[in-house]
Amino acid sequence: RRRMTEADLDRLLERVYRRKDGAIRVVAGRALPGEDLGPHEFIGTRPDDANDIFPHEHRRDLRGYRVFSAWLNHDDSRGINTLDTFVEVTDGRGWVKHHLIDFSSALGSGSTPTKEIAPQAARPGNEYVVEIEPTLKTAVTLGLWERPWRKVVYQVHPEIGRIEADYFRPESWKPEYPNPAFERMLPDDAFWAARIVSRFTDEMVRALVHTGQYDDPAAERQLADTLLKRRDKTIAYYFRQVNPLAEFEVAAGAEGAVLRFRSLGEEAGLGRAEGYEHQWFAFDNATHVLSPLGPAGVSAARELRLPAGGEEYRMVRIRTRAPERAWAKAVDVYLRSGGLVGIEREI
Repeated sequence: RRRMTEADLDRLLERVYRRKDGAIRVVAGRALPGEDLGPHEFIGTRPDDANDIFPHEHRRDLRGYRVFSAWLNHDDSRGINTLDTFVEVTDGRGWVKHHLIDFSSALGSGSTPTKEIAPQAARPGNEYVVEIEPTLKTAVTLGLWERPWRKVVYQVHPEIGRIEADYFRPESWKPEYPNPAFERMLPDDAFWAARIVSRFTDEMVRALVHTGQYDDPAAERQLADTLLKRRDKTIAYYFRQVNPLAEFEVAAGAEGAVLRFRSLGEEAGLGRAEGYEHQWFAFDNATHVLSPLGPAGVSAARELRLPAGGEEYRMVRIRTRAPERAWAKAVDVYLRSGGLVGIEREI
């Protein structure tokens, strides 16, 4: 062991690509605060963290992480690329913070078997590192059957690598290895994540890509265009798996309190609603028994008047009338004393 010298650094950088002005591009990660506890898994809980009581494979943030990873083709999204730290507050007391790290295998970038940075291969995102079924199909047909993703033509810019949007299907995207949380993702988990993806406007995506300081404007345009197309496919698929009503709020209406909401599917241009079927119930929080507060109705507007009454808990069940069949699934909105307290979606 000895201290690194300038000569050591020069040797390491001899084969590194240099820009026209002689500059070298590097990736640096900010040191995370706290004591390093190592990675966390996407299944089970940390035995050394008393606050970690929900199995990771059942956490919405980790299940929905699959949607974000697919959008950006972050195929190496596994436990080894996480880091937990203990952040002390005072007198040895604190909490464990969970972090996601190492995003070098994303946005077209990847590595060779010898861990050299290179354009992403064609397989990541389309097939696990080891899959028996396609291997057997290739063997049985003596190579006549070819994996479909092998036929995809990529436009490869050296600054970006390999990423595309035409063959991409968010529902069939796969990371390098099976992920217990990803495999348990439910439609409402995916909708939660897709809602966040939908908030990235064209201008935001292009501005974010521009921060990469690409030398070739064509490369920058290609990456931005690819991410936008993958975003739109992600939204279109997952907004069609559930009733995409969201952003519920209780507000003052012309004739009393109303429940307002948005139809994210309509706003995304995926279909048009003919109306919103709804029925109000009194909800017994102890027994979970529902008692109708009146007959079902249909509203043409995304605004429902709250029924009069002194019930502490109320629930309204909403279905969208539209050609999209999944939009007829129920969205149950719970209120307590006029305030929003919960939402459940039929999946």
